[in-house]
Amino acid sequence: IGFIGGQDEPNTADIRENAFVDYGSLKGVVSENDIYRGDFSSLSGYDLAKEMLAKGDFPKAMFIASDSIAIGVLRAVHEFGLNIPDDIALISVNDIPTARFTFPPLSTVRIHSEMMGIQGVNLLVEKYRDGRALPLQVYVPSKLKLRGTTR
Repeated sequence: IGFIGGQDEPNTADIRENAFVDYGSLKGVVSENDIYRGDFSSLSGYDLAKEMLAKGDFPKAMFIASDSIAIGVLRAVHEFGLNIPDDIALISVNDIPTARFTFPPLSTVRIHSEMMGIQGVNLLVEKYRDGRALPLQVYVPSKLKLRGTTR
């Protein structure tokens, strides 16, 4: 399984990449050779997918860090003459409205951004009110939306 993701700053890994690498390594399904990093744009996804496909020995499934990146990946895979999901399966993150209208429709993980924002504000209020300085981890549920880019 490969990964195409973005970096907010040079030489930093995105939390999605870290989670993918940690879990994929634990399961023995990830190789550093199949990890591609750019920015979070469709153009970056397109360019990175072309680079990956040109190697010839590409993974049969890809985890893409955002739907925007995945839209570029979809185009590159189609231009390369491959079938999604038969030749290569894709799943991404965010469930943007456009994800339902790509061809094929994009399988994606819906992130509840509004709930994340509410939790963030609540933590800031608690910190301000209570002076809490300890770091906290808050888990917000997500939902897998299986569509046409996976079997």
